Order: sequence, then C-alpha cells, then structure tokens
Amino acid sequence: MAVTCTARILSRTGSPVQRIVLEMPHGFDFSAGQYLEVLHREGAVPLSIASAPRRLPELHLHYLSLPHVAAASRMDELLESGGPLEVRGPAGDVRLPAPLPAPALIVAGGTGIAQARSFLDDFAAVDPGAPVTLLWCADSDADFYLRDEIEALKAPWLDCVLIADARRTLRNRGLTWLRRHGAGFAGGRAPSPVVLAGGPGFVHAACDVLLATGVAAAQMQSDVFSYAPRA
Repeated sequence: MAVTCTARILSRTGSPVQRIVLEMPHGFDFSAGQYLEVLHREGAVPLSIASAPRRLPELHLHYLSLPHVAAASRMDELLESGGPLEVRGPAGDVRLPAPLPAPALIVAGGTGIAQARSFLDDFAAVDPGAPVTLLWCADSDADFYLRDEIEALKAPWLDCVLIADARRTLRNRGLTWLRRHGAGFAGGRAPSPVVLAGGPGFVHAACDVLLATGVAAAQMQSDVFSYAPRA
C-alpha cells in the first residue's frame, strides 16, 4: 500500500548516474521490482528502487539528470536543496516469484538496470531456485556503470549479457540477441517469467521481438505496460 513519508538522503555518489541512498522511516516496506515517487510541488518523479527489501531502512535509487526533461528539473532542484525528500510508495506490480518456476529473463535498457538490480540484490541473499539471465542494453560501454558490481556477484545462477549499441533500429545488437535467444524462454512446462525494464520505446521494441520468438504476452511484465501502453 502506497504511503507518503519523509526520507533522509544519506549519500549521493556517481556521475552521470547518481546513486542515491535514502534512510526510510520505520514501517516502510516494498517488494523487489517496485518503485517510488519523489514528490515535488509541480509533480512526482518516479524512480525504480535499486535495492532489496532486506537493506531497509536503507533504500537505493539511481538517477540520471536529463536536460530539457521536466521531471529531471524537479529532481535536480530537490537534490540541490540538500533537504529530506518527500516520497510516496511503494508502487508498481512487477514481481518475480520466489522460488522461480523456470529460468527467468530480465531485459534492462539504460538506467532500467536499477529495477533489475533490486531483483539481483534480493536473489543474492536467497537462491532464486532457477537460472536468471540479465540482458543489459545501453548506448555505449561507458553506460554500464554497474558492470563491476554485477560481475562481483559471481552468482552461479546469474548469466549477465551486456550489449552496447546506440542504434534505434531492428538491427540493434540487443534486439538481435533477443531474436536469437528468446525462444529459449518460450513454452515449457512452466513459463519463464520475463521482466522488461527501461523506457517505453525500448520496452515495446523488446516486447515485439520476444513475441515473435514465441514468448507469450502473459509471461512479460513491465511498468511501461501500465504508464505508457500502446494505443
């Protein structure tokens, strides 16, 4: 159930993606895969939670300031003030069951890795029960700001694939990887859960490719399907 509360900023590190650590009030809880909204007088700024519930009262967010984006201007103003943040949450219906009923696929575009990181952080404490494949797509190698942290997990259940390609076409190497490997997550006695994290354009393109490989729409989850559905 979403609540409104005040969170203290414990730290801000990293550039251009800032990694923000908040101290949440007693009683706040969430599930891996959810997000919260940072409240500003001109509107809310939604940010995926990038840590597991077990880390509470600490909660991690990843934030990339983008020029000429209204929500980013609001977030910049709040961070520059140095004060506590008013937040509302948790929100979002994206979940991965524990234990996993079948090998899972998490597809992240850009800073969509924050949502994926919440799942990985959760599974790092309790074996997920089935393999997890993470496909992280970005424009360039420099955008993989969590590469060292994810590789340091050395989890036997995790297969991490990083693909850098800035093309917004069907020839994008990330979409090509999905075209080649998507069928491995289709069908089976138990359907593989698939999470798509990132901006609407990326998520809808990945969804189309996976549908063409035989992955059912019912297997796929994304916040984009709720806040930016296709007409």
